[in-house]
Amino acid sequence: MVQSSKLRNFSLSKLIQCSITLGMGILTLVALCFTLVKVSTYIEGIIPITLTESGFDFLDMKSIFIPDDFQWGAVLSGIFCVLQLVAAIATIIMAILAFFVFNSQTTKTICKIFMILCLSFHVTYLIVGIVNISIPASIGYWVQGLGVLDSDITSGTTFAYIPLIIASLIFAGYVICTIMIKDSATDTQSNVHKTQENGQNTNSGSLADKKQVAEMLKTYKDLLDTGVITQEEFDREKEKLLK
Repeated sequence: MVQSSKLRNFSLSKLIQCSITLGMGILTLVALCFTLVKVSTYIEGIIPITLTESGFDFLDMKSIFIPDDFQWGAVLSGIFCVLQLVAAIATIIMAILAFFVFNSQTTKTICKIFMILCLSFHVTYLIVGIVNISIPASIGYWVQGLGVLDSDITSGTTFAYIPLIIASLIFAGYVICTIMIKDSATDTQSNVHKTQENGQNTNSGSLADKKQVAEMLKTYKDLLDTGVITQEEFDREKEKLLK
């Protein structure tokens, strides 16, 4: 009985929610590999040079694009990248725990919180990238350190928008799947009520009615396991069926 109960907890809705959340956590971790700052220029107007820094490069709280007097900017960027790294790892761990340990309702709440958290970090990661390439003084100091004029800079860009686009698509898919699962469960619950009403017009002592009651109890139990109804609602419906 215990093993059967555990197997029922591994519902399709939990699998979908936890899988999408796990994917978002992995993407949030991988996003730190994407170029946060990229600057292309020419040394002495002849030799092309391109330097890049990703989120992982900022973990040491330093940046080659920012002078020593303004390294606090690199420190802030580094702290954010550390927080994103921690959030990504926490999301991966919680997605796995939610599937194997927590009930459906708790799993739904956990997945929702961490999905929004990860999406927020992707948006902020892009903002950090834009800020780091939009400060002329920072880029100018770096260029002066190489003995190159500011006017020699040909481009400064960030690729932090790529993981944000992917994360937005994943989040949209999560919302759509959640709505579809909820609608499907609602339809199932509605069908149960109709079946119950029809069953009240038949002989309650017949074998067919007993099978019908058993099926409705099983359906209500599935709704309880997936978090559509509460334990109180399940007990109330169970009491009605067994009268």
